[in-house]
Amino acid sequence: MNENELKRAVGSIKMDDIQKERILKNLTIRKHKPVFKIASIAAIFALLLSAYMVFAHITGIWNNIFNSSDAGINKSLEYDYVQNVNMDYIMSNGVGFKVESIILDDETFAIVYNLKLDHTAPNFDWVNLEDLVVKDENNIVLYGEGKGMITTGGMYSVASEDNIIIKIAHINSNENHNYPKSKKLFFSMSSVNLIDTSAKTKIVEHLTGDWEFDIDMADQFVKRGVIQYTPAFNERFKIRYAKLTSTGLNIEIEFANEEFNVSNRMTLVAGDTIYENERQISVEDGEKIIRTSFPITIYNAPPKITFIYDGTSIDLTKE
Repeated sequence: MNENELKRAVGSIKMDDIQKERILKNLTIRKHKPVFKIASIAAIFALLLSAYMVFAHITGIWNNIFNSSDAGINKSLEYDYVQNVNMDYIMSNGVGFKVESIILDDETFAIVYNLKLDHTAPNFDWVNLEDLVVKDENNIVLYGEGKGMITTGGMYSVASEDNIIIKIAHINSNENHNYPKSKKLFFSMSSVNLIDTSAKTKIVEHLTGDWEFDIDMADQFVKRGVIQYTPAFNERFKIRYAKLTSTGLNIEIEFANEEFNVSNRMTLVAGDTIYENERQISVEDGEKIIRTSFPITIYNAPPKITFIYDGTSIDLTKE
């Protein structure tokens, strides 16, 4: 099968250009004798389809459960910046718990958990992993209560299959933009609440157990890098840093003679594209220092961008 035939086979599968390019790069083209040509085309097509189905399954989980609301995470998924965890359920008191996939960079710690029940749950629309703690090999707490906790905000999404298999997605944001480059994560939990937010007694089932396990983190998280931008000088405010990660542009701003006004619009302009900040805004020192994130990633890094706040603009140049 020659290169043109391979490209035609890929092109016949319904996917976007980025997905096609990635699959083509991951395939080795081998020469076959003419008698095996039809068989080889069929085999490679099956391999292509299989690879695409795996990709579609993983991105479908994230996009569906997060409702495609985070452009930075969606872009990182296009470039396989996600760790798909191959593990069995950890069972306790008839309830299984495991991690399905993870994304980790300086600001974002996003996880899809699976919960498997040995019975049909009552009606619920929310799940509270009540005492879940996630820490790394240096005992830094990435999520949960405890000394050294650095996660400061999060967003849940829950999906259920026949009230037996429950998927729980959680995007955690680190407002200091300094999640560690952890090599291993340790998970522990002893209780789960199934909640019906429309009911007077909201907890419809309380599950208890002893779930503990650890996961080796993928090299792309441990060895991850950033792209730094150098800001131009401005007397009104100073950009302390602007760094691109795999899920967003993290930025910290210090105001000199005024306080930050949340009602004033913040945008980034790159060429003809305008970006709004998608993640939370955190403040300290009164309202003098703010941190936020915009959905530009290392995968679409422009050479120059402009930060605009309340009519004042600062150019940022890629180092």
